[in-house]
Amino acid sequence: MVKRVRDGEVLVVTDHGTPVAKMIPAGPTTLAELAQAGLVSTPDKDLSDLLARIPRGNPSRAGTEALRELRKDP
Repeated sequence: MVKRVRDGEVLVVTDHGTPVAKMIPAGPTTLAELAQAGLVSTPDKDLSDLLARIPRGNPSRAGTEALRELRKDP
């Protein structure tokens, strides 16, 4: 059974016909392993670069007020 899973097969374990578990091939578990497998990409910039571009100051409350109006009971 383990050899079949190692070879890529997914096995479902049942209890009287009801699925209770699934055996799947082990895959990458860390970000580095996922990136090496081509499943994710790693960041090319530091998060602080992105945060520095967020506008500062007093945010508009127009959206909040519009939502309040929409949520009022008729």
